[in-house]
Amino acid sequence: MSAPVATTPVAAPLRQWHRFTVTERLLRSTFYVVTVIAIVWSIQSIEIIPEFLYDAPQQTLDLFARMWPIDWAW
Repeated sequence: MSAPVATTPVAAPLRQWHRFTVTERLLRSTFYVVTVIAIVWSIQSIEIIPEFLYDAPQQTLDLFARMWPIDWAW
């Protein structure tokens, strides 16, 4: 009988887990870029006068104060 030969285990290549496939990551990144471009374009093309924004919170509060409580008799 021959003596047992000592063999070292061959290390298998480690598999790396990814949450999304390459296609899904590409589509998600494209969606994010398009969304940012749309937001930037909207902000640039909208014509808001800054002076109207200063008293907007007071006007909104006044509007809701007049809406509540509801006057059913009117």
